[in-house]
Amino acid sequence: MTESRPGGLSARGRQIRGAKLLNCGYSREEQMHEEIRNELEEYLEGPANRSSLERVRRHLERCESCRQQAEQMRQQAELLRSLRAEEELAPLPGFYARVLARVEAQRRLPVLAAFLDPGFGRRLIFASLAAAIGFGSYLIYAERKPALELAGPVGFLAAQASPGEQVGGDPERDRQTMLLAVASYQE
Repeated sequence: MTESRPGGLSARGRQIRGAKLLNCGYSREEQMHEEIRNELEEYLEGPANRSSLERVRRHLERCESCRQQAEQMRQQAELLRSLRAEEELAPLPGFYARVLARVEAQRRLPVLAAFLDPGFGRRLIFASLAAAIGFGSYLIYAERKPALELAGPVGFLAAQASPGEQVGGDPERDRQTMLLAVASYQE
């Protein structure tokens, strides 16, 4: 049965990790430092696993770099503890009542109050301008049928083509007209 610590690796997990470290090019000494550095946090927290803590303590007595790192971690932990609030902060009396009163006051505003908002007026003006520009563009560029009654009698007579002159009405007659035009062509 493997021994496991909360939040840490089991003994078997440390062995596997150590083998991976050796395979990655770490020497035995570097591997030892890596294992100790991984256990420093637990060492600084206090006694959870006496055998591993004793091993870390012995290593720290011999290794200056790991001892410095442990001291830095201890100082950081003290700084973080000093930032902790000493007592639970409670809201001032009447805070919740003021919040509820403000919510109720905003809920009671009439619907027409939205029209009094200056931002709403600006948005309404821009939307109206955009609609007017769009409608005006449609009116300008929409196809119009010619108003012949406004052109007068001359325009009306000029616009009407005789039924015999219209192209596309009789395909046989159009073919004959084309043949005649090609045959009578002279340079």
